[in-house]
Amino acid sequence: MRDAEIVALLSDCYGFIYAAGADERVIPESPVVKFFYEANVLPTQRIARLAKEAGVKKFVVFGSYFAEFAERLPEYELRKQAYPNTRLLQEQVPVVEYEQMLPTYQAIDAHAKAEGKEHGMHMVVSGKLQTEDLFLDPKDTMPVLGIKEHDVEASIKESLKLCV
Repeated sequence: MRDAEIVALLSDCYGFIYAAGADERVIPESPVVKFFYEANVLPTQRIARLAKEAGVKKFVVFGSYFAEFAERLPEYELRKQAYPNTRLLQEQVPVVEYEQMLPTYQAIDAHAKAEGKEHGMHMVVSGKLQTEDLFLDPKDTMPVLGIKEHDVEASIKESLKLCV
């Protein structure tokens, strides 16, 4: 979805609960920290920024119990593990402008280069992309995939009536 569409959806919300991201069961390609950062931290930054823009007063992140375990069980050094680390970062994010993150992105890219490695997309570029109003329009692929328009809200309400 475009940023403006998300802001419009959130414009009459007092609070928002964010519960999304990749979890520890995913086995991505190396470097995993990049994958989990892009899957957990960057989207949280974007939605938190848009929620703030929309006037949302309360923003709650439902992350992972591993963030709690990282705090409570230091002997496991979970902060050094990619997944718990990014879930901890996700809690600290709310709204950080690209310019504030640029030195961190540059440092991540420099660290990879110093180790003779390179990200599939440099973090400087990936971070900057998060500031853009990017989306894929489902209408472009719906005919190819045979997907028809439907009213999601009505479908959810119908499902809830059957469950209750």
